[in-house]
Parts: sequence; structure tokens; C-alpha cells
Amino acid sequence: MGLQKTKISSTAIGFFSILNIILSIILVTKYDLNIKGVAYGTLFSALITSSIFLIYTFFFLNKLSKISLNISEILSVRKLNNIFNINFNIFIRTILLTFSFLWFTFLGTKIGEEFVAANTILINLVFLSAFILDAYAFSTEGMVGYSIVKNNLSLFKKIFKN
Repeated sequence: MGLQKTKISSTAIGFFSILNIILSIILVTKYDLNIKGVAYGTLFSALITSSIFLIYTFFFLNKLSKISLNISEILSVRKLNNIFNINFNIFIRTILLTFSFLWFTFLGTKIGEEFVAANTILINLVFLSAFILDAYAFSTEGMVGYSIVKNNLSLFKKIFKN
């Protein structure tokens, strides 16, 4: 996203959501795995999507510069603290959203497995729509950052007018 490649990340998120729905439906209806089918569908979707996206990211970044992995720099407490401070608000939002979806799923278990499976599919649709909205926000952030770095006041004003 920092490289203004939000189309790729949006595609990955959309791919994950759609694959998750398809795998969950197949595992629940065809293999009669009930709630385990939904869990396996989510797990396999996450693994497949993460693998594809990580491979793409590695090759894309390798084209820009030679990638060297320095574990001590990656695990630097000072740098990790800076990243945590920058992303603290989004972290709290994500924790609250995750808890609300967990609570929603927990309450669904009181009704029955079919409701949990249906609610999981609906929650994934909510995730998909949230990620689509986030893609617009990330794109705007990238464009604002680009206009500031290039000191392009007309582009900056144009972004805010639209």
C-alpha cells in the first residue's frame, strides 16, 4: 500500500473473502463438516491467500531493490515500538471489531450450527465491504503522501475537493 499498489492488496482481500465463502460452503454442504467446515474454509483461505500475496510481494520488492533480511533490525524494540505507536488506533479498532464478531458468533452458537455457518458467511461479506472501503482510504492516504513529498499543492487540493 505504501507503494500505491492498493489494487493488488484489494484483490488479495477480495480473493480471500470469496475463497473463504466458497470453501466454507463446500466443506459444510458437500463434506458435512458443519462448524469445522467453516473453520477449515477460513484457515485454508487465509493460508492460500497469504502465500500468494507474500510471494507476489517478495518478487515485487525484489525488483525495486535487493532484499536483505536482518533479523536484529526486524526485531528492533525501538522500531517495533514506533510501528505500534503509529498503528495504535487501528489496532484498537481491529480488536473491538474482532471481539464483536466473536461475540456475534458466540451468540449464534446458542441458536444452532446452521446459524453460525450462515452468520460466518455474512460476517465475511461485512469484512469484504469493509476492506473495499479501506482500499479507498489507503489510496487516498498514498495520494496525499505523494503530493506532500512532491510538494504538489495543486494535487493535494484536488484530492480534498474530490
